[in-house]
Amino acid sequence: MWAWIGRLDRLQRSFWFKVIASAALLLGSVIGVALYAAGRSGRETQLTMTVPEEPAAVPGEDPALAASRQALREARERVLRGLNSVVGRGADWTAVAVGTGVAVVLALIIVWMGLGLTYLGLALIAGLAVVPMILWGGRIVLTRSQQGAPGVLLRDLGTFLAGVVALTASFTAALQALRLLLSGPWPALAIARNVVQEAVRMKVSLVFIILLIFGMAALPELLHEGTPLRYRVQTFLQYGAGGTFWLVAIMTLFLAVGSVAFEQRDRVIWQTMSKPVAPWQYVLGKWLGVVGVAGVLLVVSASGVFLFTEYLRNQPAHGEVAPYVAAGNLAVSEDRLALESQVLAARRVVRPTVPGVDQEAMRQLVEERIARSRQTEPDLRDTPDLRARLRDEIDTERLQQHLTIEGGRSETFVFEGLEPAARAALPMTLRYKINSSGNDPQLFPRVTFYIPNGGAVVREVALGHAMTIPLSAGAVDEHGRVTLTVINGDVHADTPNPYTINFPPDGLEIYFAAGSYRANFVRVMLVLWLKLSVLAMLGVVAATFLSFPVASLVAFGIFLMAESARFLWNSLEFYASTETSGEVIWWRVLVRAVAVPVSGGLRFYADLRPSRDLVEGRLLGWETVGYAVGTLGGLTLLLLGAGVLIFRRRELAIYSGQ
Repeated sequence: MWAWIGRLDRLQRSFWFKVIASAALLLGSVIGVALYAAGRSGRETQLTMTVPEEPAAVPGEDPALAASRQALREARERVLRGLNSVVGRGADWTAVAVGTGVAVVLALIIVWMGLGLTYLGLALIAGLAVVPMILWGGRIVLTRSQQGAPGVLLRDLGTFLAGVVALTASFTAALQALRLLLSGPWPALAIARNVVQEAVRMKVSLVFIILLIFGMAALPELLHEGTPLRYRVQTFLQYGAGGTFWLVAIMTLFLAVGSVAFEQRDRVIWQTMSKPVAPWQYVLGKWLGVVGVAGVLLVVSASGVFLFTEYLRNQPAHGEVAPYVAAGNLAVSEDRLALESQVLAARRVVRPTVPGVDQEAMRQLVEERIARSRQTEPDLRDTPDLRARLRDEIDTERLQQHLTIEGGRSETFVFEGLEPAARAALPMTLRYKINSSGNDPQLFPRVTFYIPNGGAVVREVALGHAMTIPLSAGAVDEHGRVTLTVINGDVHADTPNPYTINFPPDGLEIYFAAGSYRANFVRVMLVLWLKLSVLAMLGVVAATFLSFPVASLVAFGIFLMAESARFLWNSLEFYASTETSGEVIWWRVLVRAVAVPVSGGLRFYADLRPSRDLVEGRLLGWETVGYAVGTLGGLTLLLLGAGVLIFRRRELAIYSGQ
């Protein structure tokens, strides 16, 4: 048997076997995807809906009535085009093509690394252990139910183990490909290869790698099947993308700091720097290795998140008898429409236009405020900064006034720039959040929304919580605008609310799809990798002149400050350093003296929140990616320069590691 295994091993390492196996993999994948796409294309015609025929025009009909009927027909056609665009996604085959492509790439790596027999044996062993658990373990309960909760089934354990095996195999294969990619003769690449080898030997980084693999495998088991599909997908994306970034970020910092600090502590760096290796090559090589490992973890995890999200997408939603097939006479279920138009989308946000003020009126308002202020502060100086601040205050007050509606009164809001949604018949969503009476949880006011071509919609509002109303493309007029009227009361029951309501500045928005969710997913992962590259350089630079504990503390402190810079900046607006009587609180002055420059300087990093954009279905455009490349890339170069300057002055021969 061992002789046969030896012959097979020599065969799989031969060049012609790798060529033939690669050709067979590529050909088989192309044929499989083509057959699947052909089978799905026939389903698209079954899901398509058409507009019913209109009765012929009546001779002598009023032109205004004929024009109104034609406008209604066009609006109905736009609505049905939007519904068809949602339902037609049930025939989409690109997700299977992406999954097949990922599997083929991993298989090609395994073939060309000469690991086919190893992975085949592992797959057979895992299959013999896991497949029976998944197929026949649906009735075997491993733990008893407690307080009405279902017990853990053997099938769930099998699914978890299958996920662990798949992620581990993918990570191992990708790591081998990374070693091959870093196999050049340059010193920086040699140092980077050593970092890759350290990543699986170093206990600190290995713990987080195992946590990531087990966490990703267990995450699908936390989704309850009774929850609406859109919430399941959103929850998985939130923990899958956001949780992956935080685990990989922590591992990146530990690996970057430990790789440099431990080499200095153990004097291994003497052998490296005596080759000789220039300081910039050493720092750059360490960064390349850490960024490569972080990229491998991010790619493997992102592939798992993407493929499982597509799997969830093709499950029946609430109100469906089958995926993308609504029950009853509905064209699209509400759950499916919300999933496709709000979660798995790349939506552009449009907010209402605030009525403007001409320059002369603004100048007069500023003059009046300066005059009133001089009554209490005679020494007040009229400066450009003061006028700019007063103009900002006036704009904020006008916006707040426009978003406030007294009881029984109404306000009209105009949303402009919606021509793309009307032309493509894209489904839109009105998102609103209402505040009133301190957001008393016992109050549920009824508010009326007048929607063009949709009539009056009365909603019972939970104060302080974001809610949505689906809009059709027929609500957009010929100028690309949606004119929305909000009444503080129930017009059907003719009952006004006895209190005032208001929308926060971001509490009234219209979303519409402006791109592909899948392309948005790629851009989000690219920005996350750019953020990880900054953290890798930060850890390397901190360890060039600090010991492991101190460098870890500094790197983690800066990381946490950068992530919370936006929250800190907003909080400082309410953190006054003077009492109402004018008395100065000096310790608060010191706090602001430190917090303001730190939060202001790191705010550009905190403003890049791609995981939140992905979960909320917001568009992360290429202009944002370009901004991330410029800012984060520039910061990485600055840290590289600082690290090289510091490292050149280190006395490595007498450094004791303390």
